[in-house]
Amino acid sequence: YYACMRRDKRPEFEQYQDMVTRLYPELKSSIEGGMSTMEITFQVTNACSLACSYCYQINKGIEVMPFETAKLFIDNLFEDKYKGYVSLEEKPFIVLDFIGGEPFLQPKLIEQICDYFYDKAIELMHPWAEHSMISVCTNGVHWFEPEVQHFLNKYRNHLSISVTIDGDKELHDSCRRFPDGRPSYDLALAAAMDWIDRGGEIGSKITIAPENLHTMNSAIKHFIGLGYTEINANTVYEKGWTLQDAKDYYKYLKEIADYLIDNDLEEKIYLSLFVEHLGKPKPEDDLQTWCGGNGNAMLAIDPQGKLYPCLRYMPSSLGTDQEPLVIGTT
Repeated sequence: YYACMRRDKRPEFEQYQDMVTRLYPELKSSIEGGMSTMEITFQVTNACSLACSYCYQINKGIEVMPFETAKLFIDNLFEDKYKGYVSLEEKPFIVLDFIGGEPFLQPKLIEQICDYFYDKAIELMHPWAEHSMISVCTNGVHWFEPEVQHFLNKYRNHLSISVTIDGDKELHDSCRRFPDGRPSYDLALAAAMDWIDRGGEIGSKITIAPENLHTMNSAIKHFIGLGYTEINANTVYEKGWTLQDAKDYYKYLKEIADYLIDNDLEEKIYLSLFVEHLGKPKPEDDLQTWCGGNGNAMLAIDPQGKLYPCLRYMPSSLGTDQEPLVIGTT
């Protein structure tokens, strides 16, 4: 277990934010919260091609972001009109994050937005012309459509891709299905393997809950077998965990640590379950989250042009008993 935590070498796959921190350590020391990269999230559509059983976006629709809305949002970014949420001085690197629903339902729109952003950055000789990355999280089912392939080829050197695969075929297809009941594993796997075959790095995300705790290690080993070098996993924070679950979780952690060590993988595979800060309680006054907390490292825009401090505050992500937290419009 500790051998997996105390690795001296960097994992082969490195997050853009981590790369920036490694290459520009002086920025980390001068920025409150330690992040020198901001994330701008475009919800290009709230429509989705799948009907996953656990999806947190419970109020999905069929809306699509007009290009003029995205264009105005980008203009305002470059004109520094979102002070308090984005700042070139404090966050000189940027990630353009595209989500849905399923973002690759709108590949031409995503390409338009990226074209406009880079044209604007080059015209203004802005640092974002070079200090930027495009991130897309997709279910993979539209991957081989011509317009998606065109976008992937055009921006391949600026792309960070995540194809959502929940584990092996049985586990994935038990919850990630089309509205008519068809499974999606084979399509998602083909997309992930195609990106890897092109030389791209790809990550994963496993959500661990008491009811699927027993599948944790089989899912991790499945990703390793597929050639993944980064495996992100996290536990749900809602109620339902018992003391026995905690004991089982520790047992499974030890088993997967032994597996990595016995197969000489502890320095080749990044598994987020072994990051050193995991499991340590946060002080009550620490409001920072992965996406920045209080909006200081993330700004999200929905298809209507409304702005949110995080995609989790969008109407598509909330039940009817909670009002979305809106901070303005474009």
